[in-house]
Amino acid sequence: MYHFMEHMYKIGLALLLASCADEAVVGPDQPEEDPSFPAPPEGDGIQLVSAVQIQPGEEQHACRYLVLPDRALEVARFEHHYTAGSHHMLLYPTSKLPSDVDDGTVFDCRTAGDLGATGVLYGSSIPDGELPYPPSIAMRLPARSVVLLETHYLNASDTALDATARINLWFTRTPATIEAGTLFFRDWAIHLPPSPAVETIATMRCQIPANISLLYATSHMHRRGTSFRSAIDGEPLHDADTWESPTPTVYWPPREVAAGSAIEFSCGYRNTDANAVIEGPSANTDEMCVLVGGYWPKLSADAELCLGDGSGPVLEGTRTCEQTVDCMVDAGVDNWVGGQACVTNTCASSASALSSFVVCVNRNNCWGDPGCVVTNCPAQWDSCTRARCD
Repeated sequence: MYHFMEHMYKIGLALLLASCADEAVVGPDQPEEDPSFPAPPEGDGIQLVSAVQIQPGEEQHACRYLVLPDRALEVARFEHHYTAGSHHMLLYPTSKLPSDVDDGTVFDCRTAGDLGATGVLYGSSIPDGELPYPPSIAMRLPARSVVLLETHYLNASDTALDATARINLWFTRTPATIEAGTLFFRDWAIHLPPSPAVETIATMRCQIPANISLLYATSHMHRRGTSFRSAIDGEPLHDADTWESPTPTVYWPPREVAAGSAIEFSCGYRNTDANAVIEGPSANTDEMCVLVGGYWPKLSADAELCLGDGSGPVLEGTRTCEQTVDCMVDAGVDNWVGGQACVTNTCASSASALSSFVVCVNRNNCWGDPGCVVTNCPAQWDSCTRARCD
């Protein structure tokens, strides 16, 4: 995901010789070292590793919690290598404490409940890449913080696949003055009608609340994706016409984005399946529309995830916010296909109120619990009931 133009390597990034040593490889039960992708020398950085075996025809979202060293870290450069065949690899910061997790154990992300992820640190959909920051800029990680390394594989072959992912975190030489962040904008309102195939477009708008410098932007879709388009206040940002290996758009010097700007992105799809397809994690049965960007200085978690005020799906249906919620309730709490069909038929002037309500309900785990909604989301529900269709 993170290929950088040649001049990116001329900005003088240096690697840390730290004042105290850390274990070069984090976590127990690590696979043997890969000579072609060694861990940083002790004190210069750390390597995070996850290894799984995927059986023929199996799709696996493999997750592993890893507890970082006993001192705060400033990461000047990420680099990675993983076994070919992965749909993507992601590294998340989490709200977990070391005592909350079984450090190093690989588990299925999809059945683990709340993973505690609070954003995105690094990710890729290609086997090799890196992300270097300019001098004085770094990603910051607290001492003893817990990160989550996820790899997503779909083994279409007839033999088992031994899959390993490695991420090197190289430290800064001197303390950074600016903290970097990652935009991870995911459209959660996607509903593709079944075949006969027609083109469907899903669009998301995300508000940027403060001035930022954008280093790169890239996209993520699944196999039905035909096009990706994005813009900042109407000016082109990043486009892609492939879902498999989109080429990131890199900005050097960085692209300056003013406070109050809006990033809007759209994914085009063609569904040839006999059933409707909705947003979700499976590369085989679901779809995604995601914009990822590296930037500084760091924004709030809500802004990084497109969950703030004025952000959300761009909808052009016929239902008011309240009618959409009634539709979702009638469809059933566990009917994700029916629920997303309801959401995507919300009218434009009710979309913002619906987005705020859905974010609040999800954050407080209130689906199917009216009392929880009354307690935790009264303002959002009031705005939803007052929203109309122009």
